[in-house]
Order: sequence, then structure tokens, then C-alpha cells
Amino acid sequence: MALPLLTPRLRLRGPQAEDFEPLFEGLWSNPSVMRFVGAPSGAPRPRTVAQERFAWSRDLFARTGMALWTVEQRSDGQVIGDCGVIPIEGNGPMIELGYRLRPEVWGRGLATEAARAAMTHAMAPTSEGGLGLPRLVAVVDPNNTASSRVLEKVGLRYVGMTDRYYGSAHALYEAHRAPPTRPTDR
Repeated sequence: MALPLLTPRLRLRGPQAEDFEPLFEGLWSNPSVMRFVGAPSGAPRPRTVAQERFAWSRDLFARTGMALWTVEQRSDGQVIGDCGVIPIEGNGPMIELGYRLRPEVWGRGLATEAARAAMTHAMAPTSEGGLGLPRLVAVVDPNNTASSRVLEKVGLRYVGMTDRYYGSAHALYEAHRAPPTRPTDR
């Protein structure tokens, strides 16, 4: 189950240097994408900040396998977003599921497809090629109902509101890996 992760329509893979421009143009500089992401202002990221965050994600991937992995359409290889798991607010200790896709692909179920693949990989045992994470969280702007639906579809449950992360109030979701099953004595 190691990367790349393949779904019927998507390929999730480690971020590469050549991914920066399509991600910057399609996501980080786009006000429609960024309005619910990151700082309370939701403003697009300046190029220098985006470059720093992208370099951080690439380094995290090289060290741990975690990152906001690049999401490509399998049909044509077009980079349409990022999705993966990273330490919340960049330093943890909790690990956060996150995803962003270009607006032109919204409404097709691709965020759910990518998030499900990322969550499955993150929580799968290391013996099966996964990251072996016992728990994932996600924080969502309470006005971002589409993202909340994605999280619920992939199995995260709403815990409540928190103002602990990213400088504003967010809905907190979480998922726990099921404990291994043991054979029962008969």
C-alpha cells in the first residue's frame, strides 16, 4: 500500500519540485480555494510563503512519509491538488488529514476519493505498507459544509468546536484505527 496511492480516478504521490507551479497557481494563490484554509483571513498565500510550506512538506515526506501528497488525475496526469496527513499546525503532536483541490474539479467526489485513500494509507499498519497512525484529526471552518461532508463520508466523526488551532474556531473531527481482532477461544 506504499505510495503512490491509486484510486479509480486519482494518483496520490510524494510531492516533487515540478509540482510547485501547478499547486501554487491552482490552489495557494486562488482565493476560492484558500478562503477556508489556514489563517483566519483565508487570504491566498504569497509565493514565498507557499514555497516555504511546499519545501517543508517535501522534507516531511522524505523523513516520515507524511505530507500533503500531490493529487493527479489518472486519465491525463494533471496535478489537481494535494491531500495527505501532516502534524497539525506543522508541529503536532496530533496528525491532521487535509486536502485541497482546484475549483474546476469540485463537485465530482474527488475530494472524498482522495481523502479516503489518504486516510486508509495513514491508518493501515506499517506491516501492510501504511503509516500505522492510531488516530487522525481534521479541523474545518464551520462554514465549509462541503468539507465537513467529505470528512463524514470517509469515516471521521464530529467531536465539537475548538479554537485551539490556526487562530480561529473550527469544527474538530477524528478517526481512530480499529484495534486488531483476536481469535476467540471456543
